[in-house]
Amino acid sequence: MLSSLINILLKHNTIVVIGIYFETEKISYTFVNVSQKNNKLIISNQASYKSFNQVEEALEKKPPVILNFSGKGVLNKKTAHISDYRSKALLNVNKNDFYFYEYIQNKDVFISVIRKEKVLEHISMFNAANLLVIDYSVGPFIATLLSKLSEDKNVISNSTELKVDNDILLSFETTNKNKILAIDNQAISEKETALLASAINYFYPIETFQYENDFLKANKEEADFKKYFEILGVMLLGGFFSLLLISYLMLGHYNNEIISINSNIQSVQETYDIIKDLQKDRDNKKEILYESGVFTSRFLAYYINELTISIPKSITLNTFSLFPYDRKIKTSEKIRFEENIIVIKGESSSNITFNDWYKGLKKIDWISKSDIINYQANRTNNYDFEIKLEIR
Repeated sequence: MLSSLINILLKHNTIVVIGIYFETEKISYTFVNVSQKNNKLIISNQASYKSFNQVEEALEKKPPVILNFSGKGVLNKKTAHISDYRSKALLNVNKNDFYFYEYIQNKDVFISVIRKEKVLEHISMFNAANLLVIDYSVGPFIATLLSKLSEDKNVISNSTELKVDNDILLSFETTNKNKILAIDNQAISEKETALLASAINYFYPIETFQYENDFLKANKEEADFKKYFEILGVMLLGGFFSLLLISYLMLGHYNNEIISINSNIQSVQETYDIIKDLQKDRDNKKEILYESGVFTSRFLAYYINELTISIPKSITLNTFSLFPYDRKIKTSEKIRFEENIIVIKGESSSNITFNDWYKGLKKIDWISKSDIINYQANRTNNYDFEIKLEIR
C-alpha cells in the first residue's frame, strides 16, 4: 500500500512529448504538453519549431520529456508474427546497432527501426539542456491507440496513414493528407497523433508495444528524485506554515492565559494584602484582649457575679475595678493592665457584717490573696473600704 502511494506521488502528472521529424537536410520539432487529471488527458501548448534552441527556450520549466522519432532514417516494416521476425525485417545488418519499436498483434508485427546512435545523440542533447528524457517511441505505429478514441478509425501520423479495423492495424501507407482528429473536444493534427499516443502509452502502458528502454533508467530515477524533492519541498513548506500558524494560535492562547493569570494573581495579591491587614488587626486586638484578661481561665462576668451575688445589704459597692492599669496613663503610652488583680471599693454600715463578708471572700477558691488596702470611718458614721484581690 505504501509503495502504491509512493508511485502515485512520484508519477509525473504533466509531461512534454516532443516529436523529432527527420527530413533530408533539416530536423523539425513538434511538442505538446499532456496532463493527466481525473483519468483524463488534457493537451495544451501545441507548437512546432525548426531548431532545438527554440524548443529549449520554450521549455523553461524543464519538465520530463518523451521523444518520438520519425521521418527519414526511421524504417517502418510489417512482418508476420513468426520466430526471428526481426531478421526478416532487416537483412544483412547488425541488429545490435538499432532500436526496435514493435507493435505486436496476433498475426502481424509492425516494426519501426532507428539507429541507436541517432536516439542516444538526441537524448544526450536534451539531457545537456536539463530536459530529462524518461521515455520514447519510434515511428507512426503508436498512433494506432487513437483509433479507439476517434470516430474515424484511420489515423495519420506525419506522412503515414494507418489503416485500422476493429482496433487491429491492417496496413500503412505514405500520404500527403492533412487530417485533424477531434478527441474529447481537442483538435489533434497529424503531427501530434504519435505524440499524444506516446503519452497514453506512458500513463497507461500497453503490452502490445515492446521496445528497449533500460538505458533511460538513470533519467527516470533522476526525474523521480526531482519529483520527490518537489513534493518534499511542498510538504516541508506546508508543514512550516502549519507550524507557524499553530505557533501563532498557541502564542495568542498563551498570551490570553498570561493576561488571565496576571489578573488572577493581582486579585489574589489584593486579597492577600487585605487578609494580612486583617490578621495584623486581629493580632493587635487579640493582644489587647490577652492583656485585658479576657482569655484568663474565667471570664469577666464570672468574677463580677461571684463577688456581687453574696454582698450583704449593709455593704454598698462604689467601685469595681477588674484588671486595673498599674499606673497613670500618659499620651502615646501603651496601657498595661494588672491581669490578675481586682480592686473593690465601697461603704459598710457594720463592722461585723464587713468582717463576715471579707472572711467569705478569702474562702473563694479562685482568689489566691486578699488585702484590705483601706478601712476607715467617714462623715456618715459608716466605713469606707478598699479591698485588693489577686486571682489565681
